[in-house]
Amino acid sequence: MFGSHVIPARNMLPATKPGIRIDAACRAAVFCGRRRTLRRGGERVGGKRRLRFLQERFGTSNLHLAGAIMSCFVALASGVRLSMQRIPTEVFFVAACAMAVQANALAQSGNGADEKSFRIERTDLAPMIDGVLDEDVWSLVLPIDDFHQIDPNEYDEPSERTLVYLLYDDTHLYIGARLLDSQPGEITAQLLRQGSDVEDDDYFGVILDPFLDRRNGYLFQLNPNGVRAEALYRNTTQRNFDWVGIWRAQATIHEEGWTVEMAIPFKTLSFNPGSDSWGINFRRGIARNNETIGWMSRTRQQNPSIAGTAVGLTGLEQGLGLDIVPSLSARESRYFIPSGSDSATDPSVDVFYKFTPALTGVLTLNTDFSATEVDDRQVNLTRFGLLFPEKRDFFLQDADIFEFARLSGR
Repeated sequence: MFGSHVIPARNMLPATKPGIRIDAACRAAVFCGRRRTLRRGGERVGGKRRLRFLQERFGTSNLHLAGAIMSCFVALASGVRLSMQRIPTEVFFVAACAMAVQANALAQSGNGADEKSFRIERTDLAPMIDGVLDEDVWSLVLPIDDFHQIDPNEYDEPSERTLVYLLYDDTHLYIGARLLDSQPGEITAQLLRQGSDVEDDDYFGVILDPFLDRRNGYLFQLNPNGVRAEALYRNTTQRNFDWVGIWRAQATIHEEGWTVEMAIPFKTLSFNPGSDSWGINFRRGIARNNETIGWMSRTRQQNPSIAGTAVGLTGLEQGLGLDIVPSLSARESRYFIPSGSDSATDPSVDVFYKFTPALTGVLTLNTDFSATEVDDRQVNLTRFGLLFPEKRDFFLQDADIFEFARLSGR
């Protein structure tokens, strides 16, 4: 390798599995410099023709230093004959780092890091959302079962099997899941209050990216008690659980594990009716094992930018796109000097109208912007002011669009 030695092209290591190219000796030859040569049959390839030959031979342009050094060691371990003289100590150090990077890349390729897609089936008979999955319509759907472990060891086989079914009609997206468990008595299901953080229990979740922009989306989660939690994705990775969407879901625990049924109205979501493809991903948590299972992931992350694609969503009804939210605020006060009382009632209304799937108009009348539901309890023992999350619907509408590139002022 070092000096002016020749690496025969016939000893190149072939690809070992789909999606993985090991172009060991090729990248090593490029690293060796201008004076080094590569032999193709009886022809010596060098100079400017070397890179072109490598690209033609292995279809890769990722010819960098770390990959070259790493590939030499992969080739040696695989029985590729390389003529080498002196190798500096620094080369071994860089090679060790490159080996770790390459090993991680090899582990991801062909697993949950690859792009995935499926065709979703339309149904004329809506399933009953009772958490049982006993309707005949579910048996007509091929389940999604190629899940992998995210935590603690990404891309390992999960400890329990997961089957997910998807259907849709004109008005709803239906999601069913069989979350098999070899120890159903150990399923963690402690939370009973709607809107709680269900990730402390066993849970099942789905990420939807209706615009397929890989930036924004929705998260819907459910625990074995049927406790629902929903969130908006903003800035790709941040989740806003203060958003409240209208959807139905039920879960049931049985001797094989637990099952989930969800019905998400298309009126709850913003989407482009002219596109039949949505981003989608699935997630499952097993609390007793501190284990997270997913359909697609990279570096233990799942968000709209790391998701598969559901194809075939056509003929969806968005409705009128009109939401009217009336409210009434009542106030009463009493005072003693002089004696008396005072009361007031203030009606208000918020109107939301979708002019287009990506453009929403919001009108509010007589709104008290200081009024909201109960704020999160916080104890402040510092000199800094408290920051309460936004809970007013007027400001939460499409909030993910207005928060990007850290320009939201927070």
